[in-house]
Amino acid sequence: MPSERILSIKEIEEQASAGVKVYRNITLKTHLRTVSTMLQQANSYKKEGNFQEAYKFYMRFAIMALEKLPEEHPEYKKLKYKPDIIVLNKNAHKVLEEIAALKPALEEKFNVYKRVQEEAFRNKVELRLKEEQHGNELTEKPNESSGETFKIQENWSLMEELKDTNLRQSDARTEISYKEKDTSTETRISYPGVSDHNQSDGYSYSATIPIGSTTIQNAPFMTYQPSFPQPHPISHHQIPSPYTVSSAIPHSSPPPATFTAPHMPIAAPPFAIGPPSYPFQPPALPPKVPRDTRPSLAHRPPLPPKPSGYLSDAYFTNNSSTEPLKKEEFAHDVEFQDYTEGGEPLRGISVPLDIAKKFLRIASPNTKKNLETCGILAGTLSQNSFCITTLIIPKQTATSDTCTATNEEEFCEFQDENNLLMLGWIHTHPTQTCFMSSMDLHTHSSYQMILPEAIAIVCAPKYKEVGIFRLTSPPGLQIVLNCEERGFHPHPNEFNICKNLNEWPSHVVMKDMDVNVVDLR
Repeated sequence: MPSERILSIKEIEEQASAGVKVYRNITLKTHLRTVSTMLQQANSYKKEGNFQEAYKFYMRFAIMALEKLPEEHPEYKKLKYKPDIIVLNKNAHKVLEEIAALKPALEEKFNVYKRVQEEAFRNKVELRLKEEQHGNELTEKPNESSGETFKIQENWSLMEELKDTNLRQSDARTEISYKEKDTSTETRISYPGVSDHNQSDGYSYSATIPIGSTTIQNAPFMTYQPSFPQPHPISHHQIPSPYTVSSAIPHSSPPPATFTAPHMPIAAPPFAIGPPSYPFQPPALPPKVPRDTRPSLAHRPPLPPKPSGYLSDAYFTNNSSTEPLKKEEFAHDVEFQDYTEGGEPLRGISVPLDIAKKFLRIASPNTKKNLETCGILAGTLSQNSFCITTLIIPKQTATSDTCTATNEEEFCEFQDENNLLMLGWIHTHPTQTCFMSSMDLHTHSSYQMILPEAIAIVCAPKYKEVGIFRLTSPPGLQIVLNCEERGFHPHPNEFNICKNLNEWPSHVVMKDMDVNVVDLR
């Protein structure tokens, strides 16, 4: 599937160089297989018309074959690899010709894409300027009745509108000097709209406060008098009124008296000032649920099974009449493109639903002898997605804990003749559970170095388990590729080295499709 975004030649080359690395402790044979896989992918993309991806993989091949391997790998000049190096250089010259042919077309395509983007940007800017100009014209409108022109205020301010209202005037009137001996002066605080509004409840509201008054009854909004005994007058020295100016309070005031609220038979109105006159009792807490009546774990519904549970019946039932697992029942029933832990995209890979079941039938004689069996997962690349189409059983040697393919040239030649890509491998654990041992990690690191999407399938028939694994990247792939130990040994950061794809959304898609089995033993 072609990329949605058109990249420049510089961007494509940067992506190509970022995907190339040489590991000195990995054999040159594995690196040669890696560049061969790059060439196969480039040819597939070119055949489909995805020239951008084809150019990227051709560039990776050229960088690896002409720069990285000759300069960095210690086995490059060994005589035993001379025939392979001759073939590599021959293919490199063809790749350079392909790069030279694709580059002008990609540059022209990017220039067209760039012009289209610039044109779209200019149109967007012009449209925004027209909208702004149209908005400026609307800020000045003629008054049809008087013919005058008025301007709409963009920054309207409430304070500016209220500067000439009675509220500002009332604030000025409150600044009356209290130094005069005549205490009969009366200040009236006027609130705009109080007398005109809020009369739907039938009460009369007044904002008049006689100067020097200290009773609660004379406070604002207290014209309404409830029909219960009134409290005794309280001095302003005890409870200062919020409307009393600070200058009216004497500097030397007597000690505050103790306030005792009178008994009131009913609750005070919501606008009453002061503490409530009745004892407050919080509501009672609800009773606790007895422990023996709570639902126990035994009565709770069971959790849904993991994908590995679904795999068991489909993969390990010996009855040939058992129907294959339906795609709707498996976790990976839709196309999904995953990403590595480092953010690199992983193309999808389709796996036949019954591939483990067929492989276990082939491995059954070895399983009865407590010997491991391994196979190669091969397939094709189409529309930017991989598909496992062939299961290759190579010549091999095995023990109860290990399995090693022999005569690699034979199955590699078979893959090249049938234009197949190496997409991973599969093996059994006759007596152990489903996991990736340290030796399995080293084996799979070579597959994943060749192809980042490569997977490892582990079958544990004794425990009826099947797992699909890949190394994390980073740190798993890099840790294993740089590890020089052999045999069974621990790795640092062991829990983050590989990931079981049965337990996570991934780039693996299980599909009900046929798989061709080729036994080379």
